Amino acid sequence: MALAPTWKLSMCQMDVKGAYLNGRLKERVYMLQPEGFDNGTGHICLLIKTLYRLFQSRRELNIELDTKLQ
Repeated sequence: MALAPTWKLSMCQMDVKGAYLNGRLKERVYMLQPEGFDNGTGHICLLIKTLYRLFQSRRELNIELDTKLQ
């Protein structure tokens, strides 16, 4: 960051927390209703976007970042 003004480079930032939540899943992932949300129906949720602590979240973020940087 110290070299950016010296070399007249522009800097950008990225919100990593938001990046994890904006990833799109390519495979079908199901989960039980979150704790505290149980409405008594016993329905199972189909995830469309990634969540924290989901292994696919990191992978999707890495794929997206690699594509954009190339």
